[in-house]
Amino acid sequence: MNKFKKIASESVLEKEFTKALTNENIKVVSFDIFETLAFRDVNQPSDIFRLTGKNKFVKKIFEHPDTFKNFRIEAERKARALNSKLEDIRLKLIYKQLPLSKDEQKKIISLELAEEYKSLYINYHVENCLQLALKAGKKVILTSDMYLSKKELKHLVLSKLKNKNLISDIFVSNTYNATKATGNLYPIVLKKLGLKPSELLHVGDNKYADIEMAKEKGITTFYYNIPSSLQEMVTLEAHYLKTLHFYNNYRIQSALLNPYSNEKEAFFFNLGATIFGPLMWEFSHWISNTAKEHKLSQVNCIMREGRIFKKYIKKVDKSLSLILFMHLESQAIFPL
Repeated sequence: MNKFKKIASESVLEKEFTKALTNENIKVVSFDIFETLAFRDVNQPSDIFRLTGKNKFVKKIFEHPDTFKNFRIEAERKARALNSKLEDIRLKLIYKQLPLSKDEQKKIISLELAEEYKSLYINYHVENCLQLALKAGKKVILTSDMYLSKKELKHLVLSKLKNKNLISDIFVSNTYNATKATGNLYPIVLKKLGLKPSELLHVGDNKYADIEMAKEKGITTFYYNIPSSLQEMVTLEAHYLKTLHFYNNYRIQSALLNPYSNEKEAFFFNLGATIFGPLMWEFSHWISNTAKEHKLSQVNCIMREGRIFKKYIKKVDKSLSLILFMHLESQAIFPL
């Protein structure tokens, strides 16, 4: 058995990824950044702008966080329209469209980057895949369509990895005026690294930019995402649950850990990961908060379902005394 297989998890995705690494032609593994290696703990990426707008310096200029958020969104739209010949733009071009002095632009850019840093967290599942690739003797790079610069991404992402040396290089769309979405960034990556298309494996969550466009260039791909049925569920939920996106990140990452290849077993795992588990989490917190509000020290968990409630409430609040009551054949209620 190869060394790198020893740290593989039980998830189907990591098993398949580990298998893909046995391809001796592959010399470099490329990973997408956002929604693959890293996630943000906000409902929508644009909420970073609202958080930036809460800063006292920004509020003096724009008065309200939502005002800055709207200006920032419009500034990006305008910057892309004015620079339509560019496949991607940088943050500085966006801020040039705001009614700010150069010093104000510089200050608020630093504040936005600070909010990005606070909100961003690493997907440990993919971080493990980085280690698997290195154990397999492959080089690891990051490839992203993003307005942030290579230097900014190094600060945001590499600083949060357990081992910064996992990544040998970062390729960003605005550096080369080429994106994954057009397919034009991939040949640049290949040329810079001196690779044939068959020697690169790209991993990402976007079916079009990360998979279809890479395949068009002859690159081997690995689709890192939840099943289409779950993607559809998350999309439909977003229409009426406006504040759910942050929790969706955790639900999605839980589903990505599915260890079952059997359709029925996979379905029930995903049911627990995306619906039952989150419901139990919220219910347990509600029980804990209600008990504290009413100064209760004991919670009675009744009937067969009580076993489940007791187990999960205990994970949330160890200070509560949890008593399980079961309904036995005598029709009486007995504490266990």
